[in-house]
Amino acid sequence: MTLGSTLRQAIGVSYGGGDVAETGSEEVMVGTPYQGQSVSPGTGTQKGGCDQMCGTLLRYLLVNQQILMDQQKTMIRMIQDLHRNSQGGQRMSTTSRHTAYFPLVDKQALEALEGDLASQRELRRELVITLGLAGGADAKDTVWRILKQAIKNDLAKNISWRGMNGKISFENLHLKAVVMDAVRRNPSCSTATDVQIGDAIKRWFYWAGDREGGRKKRQPAPNQEQTDLD
Repeated sequence: MTLGSTLRQAIGVSYGGGDVAETGSEEVMVGTPYQGQSVSPGTGTQKGGCDQMCGTLLRYLLVNQQILMDQQKTMIRMIQDLHRNSQGGQRMSTTSRHTAYFPLVDKQALEALEGDLASQRELRRELVITLGLAGGADAKDTVWRILKQAIKNDLAKNISWRGMNGKISFENLHLKAVVMDAVRRNPSCSTATDVQIGDAIKRWFYWAGDREGGRKKRQPAPNQEQTDLD
């Protein structure tokens, strides 16, 4: 007997043996009174309020149970991926290879990675798995976590989506596809569109100049500000 079936039975008991009706992704009880049980007008409101509260609580437990099951499936998939990567007698472990790539510190390191991605088909899959472990609450959070892990901020200042004003075009890099696939490995982002992920990438590079104290450095010193006002 699974936890889900136990909770469903508990819902049936709280509703006096009612049936479970499916509505979308949730299951809602269609309650019926106990056979032979009379409900007086004075206690009907109290009993109805109790049944409603119990039903809400039990539905909350079922929803959270499903979330835990999804997270468990994701963890199993990641473990299986890592196990496959450990097979085959590779001379250099996957982790070591990726540590050599990330974080990218300059244009030369980025060009070296692009060359390897173009010539090594298996490398893309491995990088997707590695970067996909970053996690995140939503598409934006996941994108920012992955890019922070993959690219140093000094290099990020010289990259933009389309490569305007002499910057590197991220849109045309092999790394873009790696990042997008890695984002979708997060269960909360599995249905994220290219547009949603692309917008988050654009914003991350756009704000590179403000990170790591960049905004503070651009602000004039108090004395200089006073001089400008005078």
